[in-house]
Amino acid sequence: MKKITSLILCLMLFISAVSCSNPGNGADTSGTLPDSGTQSETAIETQPAKERPKSMKVLATGHSNIATSVTYLTYIAKDLGTDMLVGLLWRGDATFGTYVSLHSSPNCFWFGKSNLSTFGDITVSKQTVDDHLAEEDWDIITINQGHLFKGYNSKNDLPKFINIIRSKCPDTPIYNNISLAFMDGCTNAQFLADWQGDTDAMYRDVIEDVKENIAPNENIAGMIPTGTLIKSLTTSKYKDSIYAADRIHLGTYGAYAAGILWYAVLTGASVDGLKWMPAGMEAEFRDFVIELVPKIIANPYEMIDFGQRDSSGGEDGIYELKAAGYMAKTNGFNIDANDKSGVDVSSADGNNQRCIWIVPEKTVGELPYLNYSLWDGGITKICVTKKWNDGVGDLELPVDVGAHSENVAELLKDAETDGLGYVYVTVYTSSTEPVSITHFCFMNEQIAG
Repeated sequence: MKKITSLILCLMLFISAVSCSNPGNGADTSGTLPDSGTQSETAIETQPAKERPKSMKVLATGHSNIATSVTYLTYIAKDLGTDMLVGLLWRGDATFGTYVSLHSSPNCFWFGKSNLSTFGDITVSKQTVDDHLAEEDWDIITINQGHLFKGYNSKNDLPKFINIIRSKCPDTPIYNNISLAFMDGCTNAQFLADWQGDTDAMYRDVIEDVKENIAPNENIAGMIPTGTLIKSLTTSKYKDSIYAADRIHLGTYGAYAAGILWYAVLTGASVDGLKWMPAGMEAEFRDFVIELVPKIIANPYEMIDFGQRDSSGGEDGIYELKAAGYMAKTNGFNIDANDKSGVDVSSADGNNQRCIWIVPEKTVGELPYLNYSLWDGGITKICVTKKWNDGVGDLELPVDVGAHSENVAELLKDAETDGLGYVYVTVYTSSTEPVSITHFCFMNEQIAG
C-alpha cells in the first residue's frame, strides 16, 4: 500500500462529471441523481475502480468532524471485505496550526484505534502526535483543515504540518479531507459573525482554500470531498437527517454517507453491493449515496444541488429528537426509531450507556416543552443542560412510567452555559432489552402533567 500515490484517486473514478441543473419536467428530483453532463475543468479523469484490498491501516487526523466522518468506516470496510484498522486522532476546533503547535505535547489529543468501532469511547491520549504517527506502518494518513474562522487558510501551516508527518512517515500517502460547511440554521456565534449564517459562503471559502493552498502541494496524494458530498445531501430530500441538531456535526445519515465516501476514496474501489447500515437507516438512502459518491469524487469541488434546501427546524410547532439526529453516544448505546414518533434504546452490555441530542437554544425558547412518554422502566436518567460537561451538573427530569411534559426553557433559565447556544438532552439506560421513548419532542405547548 506504500506505493499509493495521487493516481489512486484517478484509478477509482468511473463516472463522468455531472450537471447540476434540474430537469424541466416538474418531476420530484430531490432523491434522483442528475444525468452526467459536460465534464467541468475541475473534474478528475476517470479510470476503472481498483480491487478491494484485504487490509489497510489509516490514520485520520483533524477536529471533531473527522470523528463523525469515520464513525462507521470500519463497519463499511468489513462489509466490503476489507479489514481496515483506523487510528482516529483529533482535537476540538483543531487546525493544521494546532497540530504544528502541539505535535510533541502529550495529553492534547483524543486517540482511538480499532478495526471495528464507532469510536464513541475514545479518551485523551497520554502520548503525542509524533508517537501516534510512528506507532503503525500506516498505509494512508488523512488531514483536515479546521475552517472555523473566516480568513484563516492553509498557506502557512500546511507545509509545517506535512514536515512533521514526513519526519515520522516519509513515504506514507497523505490525503486531505475537505471540511464541512455548517448547515443553514446553525446558531454558532462564529458562523453567524464570519459568514452571517450563510452555508454557501462558508463552503465557497473552504473550497477556495483547498484549491489554492492544499491541492497544489505535491505531498497531497488524494482528496476526500466530504464537504462537497454533505453539502449536496443537504439539498436533497434527506436534508434534515444529515446533520446532528447543532447543524455543525454529522448525524447518523451524514456520518454513514461520509464513511461510504471515505472507503471509496481510500481504497480506490467500488462501494457497489454494500449491505451494512446503522440501525434505523433506510436502504433507499444507502443506495442513493452509493450512486452519488462516484459523481462527487469525479468533481470534488462542485456540489450537486437537488433543489430541496428549505429545512424545517421546528417551524411547525414541533422539534423531534430522532434516532438519526443524535450528537454523540457511547459505543454500547443502541438506538432505533419506533413507530410512535420516538426511539427505542438499549444497552449492549448492561452497563449504563448514554446518548446526547443537541438542540439550538433558540428552538427551545420557541418550543419550551420537552414531551416524552415512558412505558417501560428501563430509562435510568434523562438530563438537560446548557453546558457540554459530560454529565456533570445536569438537571435530571422524571423517568417514571407515564407521559411527561417538562418546561426546559424555564428549568434552565438560570443555568450555566458554555456560550455555544445549545441545550443538551442526554438519555441513559442500562437495559439490555429495547426501551421505548415515544412522542419524544420539543413543542410549544404542554401535553401532559
